[in-house]
Amino acid sequence: MAAMRGTNIVLGALLALCGSFAVHAEEKPLWEAGMFFGVGRLPHYPGSDGYEIYPLPLPYLIYRGQIVQADREGLKGILHRSPRMVTRLAFSGHPPVEDDDDARAGMAELDPLLEGGLSHNIYLRRSATRELYLHASVRQVVSFDWLDVRGQGFLGNVQLIYRDWDLRGDGKWAYGLRTGPRLASTDYHQYFYRVLPADATPERRAYDPHGGYGGFTISQNLVYKRTADLSIGLYMRWLNLTGAVIEDSPLVREKNNLVVGGAIIRRLGQSTQMVDR
Repeated sequence: MAAMRGTNIVLGALLALCGSFAVHAEEKPLWEAGMFFGVGRLPHYPGSDGYEIYPLPLPYLIYRGQIVQADREGLKGILHRSPRMVTRLAFSGHPPVEDDDDARAGMAELDPLLEGGLSHNIYLRRSATRELYLHASVRQVVSFDWLDVRGQGFLGNVQLIYRDWDLRGDGKWAYGLRTGPRLASTDYHQYFYRVLPADATPERRAYDPHGGYGGFTISQNLVYKRTADLSIGLYMRWLNLTGAVIEDSPLVREKNNLVVGGAIIRRLGQSTQMVDR
């Protein structure tokens, strides 16, 4: 299934390293650009029992404007900023889901998705090199096929996030940890996990999920900055679907998914203008 491979596992997993490659400083370039060379072992989608290994050579761009920002989490507009809270309007997306997974064999492909909505960071502790904060977001999800645009419900996350840009005190190591539940509306879960009677088989019964708890995730990344422009990172993400409202879907064949990957990132250019972090 290409959608989950392409973004909220691939970009939300391996590309989560990108935000940790630059050692923390009070000032950073307004923009940075470069190449990301990653490899990851990924499930076809959350709940799939099929895994594949994907190489990921990708360009990247980080932009740190006062109002508009772009990084591994997508395009964001800053609506409110204070020492203890930041509110953003954020956008991201997913490519289409093909029918190349055994659980979805014979079912229709799913259209690309676009997500947009508000996110809030509430900072519990902040220092020059570390921060601990609560992150909460709710996003409207729409699918589109040329001019055919349809609402597919809402997706929400509540996470506790810890970041340390100088893990060993030598300016070379960075570490990140995030954990929390996923929540989604009925329409969103139906889009991925519903099995219509026409798609039912002796091995795949008809199924109609509800909204609610969609699983619990824990992810970690560790980054080593070899030079000013070259860094190496490792990533791990565990997703558990025990107790999720979609765990009984015939499309869910594994309640525990483990994503692992590594990456080399090469910064090719940056602005001369510096901005406060």
